[in-house]
Amino acid sequence: MWGTWDFISGQGGPSRGYSTLSFADGSTSMMKWEATTTGEKLWSSKGTAEYIKGTGRFEGIKGNVTFTNRLLTPYTKDETKGDMIIEATGTYTLPSK
Repeated sequence: MWGTWDFISGQGGPSRGYSTLSFADGSTSMMKWEATTTGEKLWSSKGTAEYIKGTGRFEGIKGNVTFTNRLLTPYTKDETKGDMIIEATGTYTLPSK
């Protein structure tokens, strides 16, 4: 998974961004999400997401996700970009072929 993260007011508070899941067959699914973040160096978040785009077997994906996450290592520019554990539950539909 790759994503962007925008802290609206620095560390803690509301945040939002986009995440893309890439699969071995080359398919992808992209989500737009919003969360509430708490903590400082090893912060955690809770939020919701909406599938906004898919490619390959996920072309035309629609659905929603709820998630929680927490940092295992702090974000730094040189050493790590912040290793994270994400727990998510989602539902989606795909158009009929």
